Amino acid sequence: WIKFFGEFFDKRNLSDKISDSIFYRYNELKSIAQKVNKKPTVMLNLPWKGVWYIPGNNSNIAQLINDAGGNYKSLNNENMRNFPADISNIYLMWRNNDFWLNSGDAVSVSEIIGYDSRLSKFKSVKTKNIYNRNNRMSNLGGNDFMESGVVKPDVILKDIITILHPELKLNHTLYYYKKLK
Repeated sequence: WIKFFGEFFDKRNLSDKISDSIFYRYNELKSIAQKVNKKPTVMLNLPWKGVWYIPGNNSNIAQLINDAGGNYKSLNNENMRNFPADISNIYLMWRNNDFWLNSGDAVSVSEIIGYDSRLSKFKSVKTKNIYNRNNRMSNLGGNDFMESGVVKPDVILKDIITILHPELKLNHTLYYYKKLK
């Protein structure tokens, strides 16, 4: 989008400079994360009206998790888009995952368990390793992750690395994400 708007407003040089800087920071962070020995497993999203929509293994969020030194796998789906899954399949696939990211609109662990008590059996719920991308919300409910995240993949990556690998000590305060309590 940065390059598109650079062309649109006749600011190609500026948009290239901004884009190159984001690309450089992203790749620098990715190279740090790729040196880790253990890649924690990560699950995503939250059921909605009885259906759990999960991103395919080639989605942007899957790429971010893998670049952050995490291990994300969906139901052998190599798509980029989300697809529906039954909670029983999700339980079998993700019950032992280390972390849970992007848990819908949930703001607490109890809210997640209130949605479906079976979710309390997930390892990430028991260990309270649940992080949601709702750290920057407006008074009217707007979510900055959805607004500015598209042009800040390096910041999202740094958040996810900080969550999955605190041992890397990136000296980073989470920007988009916050831990649910």
